[in-house]
Amino acid sequence: MALRPEKLTDRLGHVLCPALIALILILFAGCLLHPVAAQYGTPAAAYAQLPALEGILGGYQTMDTLAGLNFGAVIIALNIQALGITEPKAVRQGTIRAGILAGGLLLVIYAMLAHVGALTGAAYPDCATGAETLTALASALFGRAGQVLLAAIFLLACFNTCVGLISCVGQYFHTLLPRIPYPAIAGFFAAASMLISNIGLAGIIRLSTPVLHALYPVAIVLIVLSFLPAQFQKRPAYVGCVALTAAQSVLAALPLTTVFAKRPAAGAVRLRLDRPCPRRPWDRGFLPLTKRSDAAGHRFFRLTPHFTEATSLSKAFCTRLATVALV
Repeated sequence: MALRPEKLTDRLGHVLCPALIALILILFAGCLLHPVAAQYGTPAAAYAQLPALEGILGGYQTMDTLAGLNFGAVIIALNIQALGITEPKAVRQGTIRAGILAGGLLLVIYAMLAHVGALTGAAYPDCATGAETLTALASALFGRAGQVLLAAIFLLACFNTCVGLISCVGQYFHTLLPRIPYPAIAGFFAAASMLISNIGLAGIIRLSTPVLHALYPVAIVLIVLSFLPAQFQKRPAYVGCVALTAAQSVLAALPLTTVFAKRPAAGAVRLRLDRPCPRRPWDRGFLPLTKRSDAAGHRFFRLTPHFTEATSLSKAFCTRLATVALV
């Protein structure tokens, strides 16, 4: 299906996507009529403190924004043009209407999944991923038939997503590398995806989280910039905002956090990201050094060779970069 991206409306939009929505509605209706718990479960620590922020960060895993940047501009436009609409203004208007409709449907579907997930979390608190939570819910509501229902939901959801992503990624790289035919690029990404999928959902989430945390803020900034007035639609504005946002997001996503050694070697220096050094005002809030002495009283400035207890990057540093990027 991905080999003919201009046909996705006929193949996915008319059949598979409506079927997926219908199956999700069945699962939601079953939970609504026969709830597996009387009330929502106790939220995890992160969600209890900052639920909106944690929800946004967890939502990075859907990749809706990253895919939408290319999918909306390429695949949806191709399908609109395949319907005989070729005027650029009409194509843009059609893309906007499709985006609003898709966003509304996503909001409703995610709200339903949030409701059933919160109830199922109370009944089955040991589930590690959303897939395990939905599996427990489907089994409790419909037994073996629930497993078939959930398998159909997963199959359609993942199939639609894979076809859409392979299409837009293939089109993008074919534009960059026109000498390589589109079917070859699409086939490569399909094969690579099948290999990566064997590490399992939890493994994919663990590996993709830092990458998504680095890329997603940049994608959000690009979307926000597109809504600014015409006088701000200039290359320096895009370059400056994206560069500063990327600097913050990449640093926050990479494992650059310094750590405290529980038993530092004699003469070792420990980098502190959370405590300013009064003797070095220019380091305040960033990377102050702490001296250590050996038995003979000699002072050294070297990093400890082993780290055990992680700490986060300086909040002041990230806040300053984010503020500059916003301005």
